[in-house]
Amino acid sequence: MLSVAAIAERLDVCERTVRRLIQAGHLKPLRVGRCLRISEEDLQTYMAGCR
Repeated sequence: MLSVAAIAERLDVCERTVRRLIQAGHLKPLRVGRCLRISEEDLQTYMAGCR
């Protein structure tokens, strides 16, 4: 499971952009307390769809 910061670093975007992708439904987060986590598989699916 990856944090919003880790996703932002991988995609070379800011954390706000990742949060927008989550709000738009492009990434499915898992909420752990107040933190959001995204699975590696969901990230790979999103990246494959962007090509």
